[in-house]
Amino acid sequence: MGSLKDLFFVKEDETQQVKKETVEQPAQIQKTVFTPSPVGNTASPTAEVHVNETSASPSDEMVSKIWDQIISRNLPGPDYLELRNNASALESLPLTEEQRLEAAFKVLQKTYPNLTKDVILRSIDTYVGVVEEERTAGLEECKKARQATIGEKESRLKVMRETNAETLKQIEELKKRYDETENNINKMEHEILSAKQQLDNKELMFNASIENALSVLKSDKNKISTLNM
Repeated sequence: MGSLKDLFFVKEDETQQVKKETVEQPAQIQKTVFTPSPVGNTASPTAEVHVNETSASPSDEMVSKIWDQIISRNLPGPDYLELRNNASALESLPLTEEQRLEAAFKVLQKTYPNLTKDVILRSIDTYVGVVEEERTAGLEECKKARQATIGEKESRLKVMRETNAETLKQIEELKKRYDETENNINKMEHEILSAKQQLDNKELMFNASIENALSVLKSDKNKISTLNM
């Protein structure tokens, strides 16, 4: 298990291929073990793939590794893998997929009389289990990859956001204090300007009053000085 680990942590050129186990097959049939192409290729087993709206297309590399795991767990004797392998050898013939499977099954039965459809179906169930094991292992590796890649950053991001929120709170408090002080400054400047204008006016009035009194005194002095008294 864990065969998908390399897809999350190791570069593509560092991955290693899993050994493929084969069983003896009829001489007239190709003896390589079938490895399906990604979903979508007409040479692959047909299967309906249910994906959600955010899913990506299947990865050639991941599909290949999953089938490597299936092949590495090949059951003894002929079963689904040998049937599929032999059916793929008939791809050049003008036959439907079902016809190729039926023809391959008949050829295998000639060499292995005990081979039945039930054996094929039960082997498929076994390989479905292998794929589900790969799913569990792969999702665990994905979880580890997420933690290793973004887990620490998410923790730092949370701290940064909390710090930023506290800083913003302090800034808002400082802004409030600034606005209050600015209002007091404006109020005091207005009071100073008003008081200055009043004092300036009073000073001007005082000097005018002094000049008025001095003018009267000086005028009367000059008048009296010229009188024959």
